[in-house]
Amino acid sequence: MVPSYAGTVNGIDLFKSGVVIDDYSVDGQRLVHVILSQDTIRYLKQTQKANGIEKPQDMKFVLKIGNEIKFPVTAQTKDGSLQVDMSWDPIAIEPGKSTKFIYTFRDGKTGDLVRNTSYDLVLVQNGKELYKKSANAQIGGDYIDYTFTESQTGQTTIQFNNLRGTGQGTEFTISVVPEFGQIAMIVLAVSTVSIGLLQRFSGFSLKQQ
Repeated sequence: MVPSYAGTVNGIDLFKSGVVIDDYSVDGQRLVHVILSQDTIRYLKQTQKANGIEKPQDMKFVLKIGNEIKFPVTAQTKDGSLQVDMSWDPIAIEPGKSTKFIYTFRDGKTGDLVRNTSYDLVLVQNGKELYKKSANAQIGGDYIDYTFTESQTGQTTIQFNNLRGTGQGTEFTISVVPEFGQIAMIVLAVSTVSIGLLQRFSGFSLKQQ
């Protein structure tokens, strides 16, 4: 259950925008891309120079698992054309208590809101449909209120299907936990890690904590 990641290079924290979760490039696997822009490279160089390291000989990458959910959580359609941002309240999803799920639809490349988006939202648990809503998000976003029953605990998939009538969709996986249980988090299906770089480097090592 991994909602977020953080990265460092030679002990220096990377910007949040430089660590990107990718659940769609490879079927059934999660990739985590570490992106170093020219500005980030200059920042790393200046920070190491300030620490007395004039010419670092290698780059040591460390990828850390985050412990907190950071809203909104984001997922894209397989073709990358549409993006769904979602948050919920309260963070701990418990049976018998109403949870508000708020979601927006965005262009997968520009991040702009996409208005008049038709969609089918389905809650699925153990292969069984718990709830379905078919609607049109005229302003680019919408919400539902749903209360899970005591028998509806465990992993639950929130599907967004047939977005804008294209047949494209995406989904999120959450956990519904009893009171005093674990806070709901996005489920990490496969912990495959990759490093995507804008610059080519040699002699670096990767360590996952």
